[in-house]
Amino acid sequence: MIGIQISGKQALDRWAKIIDILQIQACQIVVHPSAFGVPKTRFHFQSLFEQLKKNHQLQKIFIHAPDHISIQGMTRYQRLRSFRILRRLLESCENMGIDGLIVHVNLRKTLTIKSLNDELSTIFFDSMIQTPLILENTAYPKDSYGCDLSLLGNLAETIEQWTPTNICLDSAHLFASAYRFENRESATQLKKQYPDFFKHIALLHLNDSKEPFGSFKDRHEHIGKGCIGLGALGALLSLFDKDLPLIMEPPAAPFEELNASVERLKKLIQANARDPEANSSASSMPWVF
Repeated sequence: MIGIQISGKQALDRWAKIIDILQIQACQIVVHPSAFGVPKTRFHFQSLFEQLKKNHQLQKIFIHAPDHISIQGMTRYQRLRSFRILRRLLESCENMGIDGLIVHVNLRKTLTIKSLNDELSTIFFDSMIQTPLILENTAYPKDSYGCDLSLLGNLAETIEQWTPTNICLDSAHLFASAYRFENRESATQLKKQYPDFFKHIALLHLNDSKEPFGSFKDRHEHIGKGCIGLGALGALLSLFDKDLPLIMEPPAAPFEELNASVERLKKLIQANARDPEANSSASSMPWVF
């Protein structure tokens, strides 16, 4: 299931045209939370999302919180505030029929899971929200939960006790934070090494990187044109089913280049991702290098 990131400032006809021409089934929209605070604006987005799903074969719509809206905070007060904001956003997403709220995790590794669980219980103890909170791995800072697959998997397990929680795996962030997946063997070993992380994955951000391996810098490139390359991206895709939503977040470029990137992604998925009904034969599938 292929998708792209779309600007929340674009009009409906522009969104619909992009979706129809590229023949995508999912999209991700970055919207400032203040847009949902005004009833008129909230109803506008709700109507827009309903039309995109009904008339343009869109199956999944995700909201990506802006970078300053994340799971973060050096103090208990700051973290509780970030959890309150996320709860309100999740409630808005649920009312609008959104399929998930994607957020970055910028907590320091020194913070214990027990402390986080106590803080989560304060905010989500009575939550009935069904829309999943989707935690995205990050490229920086190096000493954060977002860059540590083991801690991020544990965090997803903890938050899931209070509200539905999934993980979004970003290939460029994975590469930047020094996790190897250059071939099938290393990708498979990565999955075996971090089972709690991988079992929560419900979304992929498939991006190439302008920065070298282990740079801890977040600079995306069009797939096949960066430091990761099609071979490693294909190896990563071989771990997942074809029906898993995959979102591209390429740098700004003319529409023709975006279209070319989508076509490359389609071929990459066809050659590498697993057929859901034939997982047992996944090992025989070819790769694109």
